[in-house]
Parts: sequence; structure tokens; C-alpha cells
Amino acid sequence: MITELPGRSTPLSHALERLVDEGQLTREQAVRVTTAVAEEEQLRALQAGSTATAVPPAGSRSGRLAEVAGYAGGALVLAGGALVLGQNWEQLSRASRLLVVGLLTALLAAAGVAIVRSAPGGRTATGRDAQPARRRLAGVLLVLAAAGLAGFVGLITEDTAAGLPIALAGLAGAVGAHLLAPTAVSEIALLGGTLGVTGTALANLPERMAEPQSVAPVIFAVGVAWAVGVSRVLREKTLALSLGLLVALGAGPSGDRDTRTVGLVLLALLAAGAFTPHVRRPPCWVG
Repeated sequence: MITELPGRSTPLSHALERLVDEGQLTREQAVRVTTAVAEEEQLRALQAGSTATAVPPAGSRSGRLAEVAGYAGGALVLAGGALVLGQNWEQLSRASRLLVVGLLTALLAAAGVAIVRSAPGGRTATGRDAQPARRRLAGVLLVLAAAGLAGFVGLITEDTAAGLPIALAGLAGAVGAHLLAPTAVSEIALLGGTLGVTGTALANLPERMAEPQSVAPVIFAVGVAWAVGVSRVLREKTLALSLGLLVALGAGPSGDRDTRTVGLVLLALLAAGAFTPHVRRPPCWVG
């Protein structure tokens, strides 16, 4: 005799019917298992439906408008705060300045981390294209926090006039921002931090070694290295490649006229060869 359980016919229901017929399960036990499975399926369906309703699709018009509104609101708040601080900055003591900058930096960092953690799947989801709007917003907040960290360190070291700790703090913050929410903004911050550390380190060298003709080749090398090597491991490869080449071109090959000509020709060949694999790849400048 085949015992039929309530509900639709599934492999699970067939297995339970067989176990009931063999006497390994009672009918009441089988019914409880079937009911529990059905309730779990209904609960998951409701959760999936509420998530889909609460979070608009990344490419939808409403999602884009909400993202733009978030940026606009944040910009207004920051502009208002900057205006108030600017009018009263000279009257603040050093301790008060440290408190204000430190608090703002902590709030920006906490907001960015909270957005990353609140995404379904956490940092793994924001690191992919599954949550691009969250990733972009978190990236902007974390980069602002990195700038705040550099400013905080600058207030601490303002009496020493040491620029290297400030640059290192900014670069460390940019690295953290990029690891949590990789975006085009964080990549620009990474390059800016790298150039800042390089420039301040060169400025601390003896005067003879820090002459312009000695600094330019180093900046040129940083740009080429960014375009050729670092761009391969970054998310927005075309953007990183372009920025690296711009830095190299801005520094320019040094030396006499013939040396500069050869350097520029080599740089042009490098740019042509590096951009070739990206010709068919659509850029994502705001990724």
C-alpha cells in the first residue's frame, strides 16, 4: 500500500512515502517533515521578494536617481559643514581641530563600512557588480575618510612640517578604501597617494638629489609602472592605464633633446601597445 502525503509530488515526498510504507517513519512524522519544508520554502520566497522590492535594480532609473540624490545630499551636508568650520577654524584650539577632523573622519569611515557590510553578501557582493551603487557610494565615503585621515595626521605633525607622514596616512586610507569598495575614485586616490608619498620622500632627500632633473625620472618611472604593471591588477584597467601614461607624459623623459625624443617615442609605443587589448572593452569610468 502506497501512503500519499499532502502537498505536491516531489522526490522528498516520494522518499517519505517509501519510508512510511517500510515502517521506518510514522505518517505523523512524515507530515511534519513535509510541512516544515513547505514553510521554509515559503519563508525564503517571501525574503527574496522583499529584498527585490526594497533594493531597486542597479541599472534602473529609480536606482540611479536615488544614487544621485544620495550624492547631492551628502555634498550639501559636507559643504555646509565646511562653511561653518571655515568661518570658525581660526578660533578653534588645536585640540578642538583634532576632535572635529577626527570625528568627521570616523563618521565617514563608519558610514562607508556600514554600507559595505549592509549589502547582501557583504564585502564580497560590493566587490563584484552585484551591488555597484553601494560600492560606488561606499567608495566615495571611504576616500573622503582617507583624506580626513591625512588631514588629521597633518594637524598632529603641523609643528614638524613633515609631509611624509601625511602622504603615508592618505595612501594607507586609499588602500583601505580600495580593498573595501574598489571604484574609479579609489583608484585615483591610490595613484594620488602614491605620487604624494613619492614626492614628499624625494623632497626630504638632500638638496642636490632633490633637484628637478633628478625628480622627474622618478615620477616618470612611477607613471610607467602604474600603466604597465599596477593597471593589470586594478578593477578599472583602462582608467589606471590612462592615468599612468598621463603621469609619465607629464613628467616627461629627461636629458638632452635626443634623449627626450627617444623617450617620447618609446612612451608613444608603450601607450599604443598597452591600449590595444582595451580597444574593444567598454570603459567604466564611474565603476
